[in-house]
Amino acid sequence: MIPMKKFLMLFVLMAVAGLALAPSLDAAGSHFGGLAGRVVDASGNAVPGAAVEVRVHTPSGHTYTARTHSDRRGRYSFHRVPAGPGVVRAHKQGVGGGRGRGAIIAGLVGRAQIVLNCAGGCPGGSPGRRGGPEPSAPPGAPAPGGAILLP
Repeated sequence: MIPMKKFLMLFVLMAVAGLALAPSLDAAGSHFGGLAGRVVDASGNAVPGAAVEVRVHTPSGHTYTARTHSDRRGRYSFHRVPAGPGVVRAHKQGVGGGRGRGAIIAGLVGRAQIVLNCAGGCPGGSPGRRGGPEPSAPPGAPAPGGAILLP
């Protein structure tokens, strides 16, 4: 019977410790958001295989960077991105580059369509440039989509 008492005591101790840690895990998780969207060319066609990067400046002064590639439908996504202001960029050789500035908001998944444009260099094979969110958008204009708040 003594081993059973030790087992129960250990079980209760672990359960109490788990409950004590649970709120801190939830609080830490609330500082994250996500980002998803599509990469398209200037005509609105999906761009598969584009390199996509999100870079966020956290309130603690760190810079978080994550990279992925768009799928065959031009879609990309980032999960558990720290909340804060940042930029999302996409680029593909021969198609061009594009970007959008904004903020990742805790608890939300932002949506951003990134329009790639060449700005006078891609048809000849040059990599183009990393332009604004859309060829016709004024500087600082939001990328089309939802929950990204842009300054």
